[in-house]
Amino acid sequence: MVVKKLFQDVSLGEIFYINTKSINPGNTPNKKFWHYSIPAYDDNKEPTLDRGADIKSNKYLLETDSILVSKLNPRIKRVWKFQKSDRHEPSICSTEFMVYQPKIPNVDLEYYTQFFSSDIFQNKLLSLQNGTTGSRMRVTPSDTLSIPIPFPSINEQRKIAAILS
Repeated sequence: MVVKKLFQDVSLGEIFYINTKSINPGNTPNKKFWHYSIPAYDDNKEPTLDRGADIKSNKYLLETDSILVSKLNPRIKRVWKFQKSDRHEPSICSTEFMVYQPKIPNVDLEYYTQFFSSDIFQNKLLSLQNGTTGSRMRVTPSDTLSIPIPFPSINEQRKIAAILS
């Protein structure tokens, strides 16, 4: 039996780029930041509001809607949708996340958040991991840009996301 694909696959890099704009929150010790960290994800998938003085390393600055995918230990699914909000404090995330931002129109972030959380995508990450110990395996972000991902129409993306959400 021949199975016909409903939509084409494209490389992840055709739809998304990886944001690496960084900031050192410690340079503004009294400023507060919404901090998307690995521990915050693991605790309850909610960012913490932290003072710059309490953040000990550089972070990625989150300025536009993005999808955060952990590059650390890809066997553990950590996919977080970031949406710019009306919060007054800036948002940052751990450099252990890959920050995917759309580079073309007609990209539904909820659809791709669901896709990046899928076993299909997570298995691709596992095939790209490297490291010396099982607990410190990582994915090289640039390697992910060649992963084939589906690119249905924006209407199909929204319908699929609504079903999966």
